[in-house]
Amino acid sequence: MAACVCYQPLEASWVYGMGAPEWAYGVSGWSQGVIPSQSELPASDWPQAASEWSSGMIQSRSESPASEWSQDWEWLQGSSQSRSGSPEPSAQHSARELCLWDSLSLTGKAPLGCPMEALEAALESRVANLCGEFQLSVCDGDAMDRASTLLGKVPPGRLLQGMVVSLALDSRGCWLLQDAMDTCDSFARRELLMEFKGHVRKAVESPHANHVLQRAVELMAPATTRFFLDELTRTWDLASVVQHKFGCRLLERVFEHFTASAEASQDLTFYLSSGLFGDVAAHCFHSFGTHVMQHVLEYGTAEQQCVVWLALRGDLRRAAMDEYAVGVLDKALTFLPHAEQQSLAQCLVEQEVFLNMALSWRGQSAAERLLCIAEGPLLATILAQLEAHRGALRRSKSGRAILAVAARRGQ
Repeated sequence: MAACVCYQPLEASWVYGMGAPEWAYGVSGWSQGVIPSQSELPASDWPQAASEWSSGMIQSRSESPASEWSQDWEWLQGSSQSRSGSPEPSAQHSARELCLWDSLSLTGKAPLGCPMEALEAALESRVANLCGEFQLSVCDGDAMDRASTLLGKVPPGRLLQGMVVSLALDSRGCWLLQDAMDTCDSFARRELLMEFKGHVRKAVESPHANHVLQRAVELMAPATTRFFLDELTRTWDLASVVQHKFGCRLLERVFEHFTASAEASQDLTFYLSSGLFGDVAAHCFHSFGTHVMQHVLEYGTAEQQCVVWLALRGDLRRAAMDEYAVGVLDKALTFLPHAEQQSLAQCLVEQEVFLNMALSWRGQSAAERLLCIAEGPLLATILAQLEAHRGALRRSKSGRAILAVAARRGQ
């Protein structure tokens, strides 16, 4: 009995330029429930009717025994590294597996452990087809190099769609995607980005794909990239994202750009004030979380700034002496409203932690900023404290820098 595999159809309706003509056209049609015209298919090799493909089910071909289909499905599921009696997958010996993998990346069903050779072979096939269709010549090099030369010459969707997530997870493919987003129009950029739906967490955790998401936030309207946060809220813990070494970068870009949109900014305010971002004070003392909190103060609305400021002022002494939290203090002294800046400066001086900041190279920037904004009696108090500890300050590089600023303020 012939094996039968069922795929969920996607919204997209393109199946062009898939490469490796037989399997790429056939499987991409099956995986999406969309079939290209019969004229694009080698009729001799595809006796099944197009109506069978459009049902979204893979029907066995009359020429292929059921065992071959079972072996293919096992390879796709990752339960076998190669088909029975076949060498390891490669562009030369396993065209069926490579094209199945290429096509299934449309639905995000390509196994995570697929060899890099499969991605390169699928991309090379795509490049060759497009070069023939558009009568273009490309430079020598591997698939990535050749694909890069086609950017701006062919529609980016024809070149990259269906491979976006797999390319983003690759050290070189992520650069190719970023270049494509830089050169294409907003509609094509959105089509590429939609392939990350269902894969945002995996992309954020990747040392390569996280850069693609960051670039998307920089280039596209917040309404288009809001699904990043929506999906992370469902599949992860936003508090963990704040303290993740790659997740913090994405959130930095989010606060840089989402606050320009009233609706997206309201979402960020809700996440901060409702506790979805976790313990804001704890983030200030974290090696990665501190950068997100600093971005909230620099780019956030007054309401968002207030959330961070209220969380931080509960333990100013500890913050002033902490190598990470002192950076948040620096941003607070720079970007909070003037009244809050003066209040914070007064508290730091009264708690006698200003000198600790002045003697630390990490706290130097915050100490200099405090000196710059201090006024009247507060400034006089600071200058007196510095003069009383001049000897200790002169023994450190940061202390000497603070003394130089104090000398200018005292004139």
